[in-house]
Amino acid sequence: MPKVSQLEAIPSLITSSDSIYIVQSGVSYKATFEDLETFVNAIIVSPTITAIDYTMVATDDIIKATAGLVTITLLTAVGRSGKRLTVDNSSISDIFVLTDGAETINKETRQIVPIDSAMAMYSDGSNWRIT
Repeated sequence: MPKVSQLEAIPSLITSSDSIYIVQSGVSYKATFEDLETFVNAIIVSPTITAIDYTMVATDDIIKATAGLVTITLLTAVGRSGKRLTVDNSSISDIFVLTDGAETINKETRQIVPIDSAMAMYSDGSNWRIT
């Protein structure tokens, strides 16, 4: 059986009375505990937590700011079409999200995420768009 991490898309799970199967493209594989651990870890996204200024890395999906007046700098949107990112502000003051160079987030080079708010966005291949 191929490892779950080698499967091209996120598979689904089917359970029976005594087994769990991973289904990918119509083909089912009986899962081992190791396969299930990999499957669960692929689905659960852990946020990057920061209390200081932070520059996004390619593996970030959620960046959570825990201190106010933090600046989050995004990676370039170029070549990252479809990449999604959520910036979560759990601090007691606004945080700032900056773009790379002349790129924009909804036609602005800077966005403010208010207290106790989050901003979800994606790359359109040349700029970032708020969803």
